[in-house]
Amino acid sequence: MSFDVSIFQGAALAGEQLLEQQLFGNVPGAVCTGVQKLMQTWVMEFLSATGSYRFLPRRGTGFLPSLLQGRLRTELDVQTAFNFAADAVSRNLAADEAADAPDDERLASATLTGISLVNDTILLDIQLTSQAGDSRQAVLPLSVAPITPDF
Repeated sequence: MSFDVSIFQGAALAGEQLLEQQLFGNVPGAVCTGVQKLMQTWVMEFLSATGSYRFLPRRGTGFLPSLLQGRLRTELDVQTAFNFAADAVSRNLAADEAADAPDDERLASATLTGISLVNDTILLDIQLTSQAGDSRQAVLPLSVAPITPDF
């Protein structure tokens, strides 16, 4: 069995739960395994811009840069960008996968099940399914508001 340090604190076994992104939360040294580890790895790869890893130039996706550059204006734009990004994540995770990785940590599919625009935030409902058949739903709230400096 392998594990990863949990960077999304507050996960619950069932129901909806807002997670906080932090390395050291209320439970220092928290770890995740299985499909939760798969979800965490997938989200981090999905939200990393292509080329943002210094010695791994092909890692990451173009989704977040496209969003921040204002190129995703319709649900069709978001769906198309998601499909390209999810394909890149799938290839990247498969390339990193250890031969003895358990099936619940291997990606079978990532599906965008919903898109909502609330104020200046786009909500992506994503369902991940592992090779073991375990599924998890995640909602990624991504700000589309321009970032203005504090003066």
